[in-house]
Amino acid sequence: YYLKKMHHSKKYMALDKFIYQALYNPKNGYYMKKNPFGFEGDFITSPNISILFSEMLSIWTISFWENLKFPKKFNLIELGPGNGEMILQMIKTFKKFPSFNKACNIIILEKSPFLKKIQKKKLKEYKVKWIKDLNEINNGPNIFIANEFFDALPIKQFYNINKKWNEIYVDLSNKKKIKFVKKKININSFEK
Repeated sequence: YYLKKMHHSKKYMALDKFIYQALYNPKNGYYMKKNPFGFEGDFITSPNISILFSEMLSIWTISFWENLKFPKKFNLIELGPGNGEMILQMIKTFKKFPSFNKACNIIILEKSPFLKKIQKKKLKEYKVKWIKDLNEINNGPNIFIANEFFDALPIKQFYNINKKWNEIYVDLSNKKKIKFVKKKININSFEK
């Protein structure tokens, strides 16, 4: 579906750019116009099955805060919170620990305007700040949490064939079927 909707002028697109367009294109990106999470969505994640996952992560977070020597203020940043269920259950757990709850400043980084609306509705009773970029975060201490966030990051993929580096590209010439191709590259041209 997304291959058909993707607007492109090139025959090939690097894998990371293809993933980015498929997931985050403002018009047709998978996460941008619908809620893929939960029983009505395309898949269910641990926080939507049971609150135990979120409660365990809450206790881990509190323990980590203790190991940081109980800072009076710190940021808890969730990356890509989906439908907001995990952080909602975590906030409810944090309320049972007043010293921690007072110190905790909750920040959410969400790329999808559609999912952000769902999160804001779900979390409207709580003090939560949404950001668009990690540069908006004040100096720490900072604790980052995420569930299945890294699964949705655009990535580059490389192969070393006969001591020559190749990057994976997507062949866009067939709008019905995705085909991956390897293109020779100069690996030294990428920033380290």
